[in-house]
Amino acid sequence: MTSLFHAVAAVAKTSEQAQQMALPFLMLFILFNGYFVTLSSCQPWMKWAIYISPMFYAIQQIAVALYNNPEDEIVIVTYQFHTEYTPYAIAVLCGEMAIFRCIQAFALKALNSVQR
Repeated sequence: MTSLFHAVAAVAKTSEQAQQMALPFLMLFILFNGYFVTLSSCQPWMKWAIYISPMFYAIQQIAVALYNNPEDEIVIVTYQFHTEYTPYAIAVLCGEMAIFRCIQAFALKALNSVQR
């Protein structure tokens, strides 16, 4: 998420504009985090929003770490969290970080004329 906010800050001209530009991304990631809108309650055409949300993977990994035992298995089943998603979570988070850092570098160089 930090990479996203750095990229937005690099594109925006003022801090107010950066906050306004970051709000849609933040709301998307908060709403589609696998807790408020679960995989079972989400429409099939909107599941992409859950799978790109970094908060989904964070909440899922926390829930799996806390409730991955037989007496608390209902939490994992209810929210359809997957215990085998750790490699996917790492891959998605690292991929998003790389994409947003590239956007940030491009924006700083092209839009803000940062020179060495």
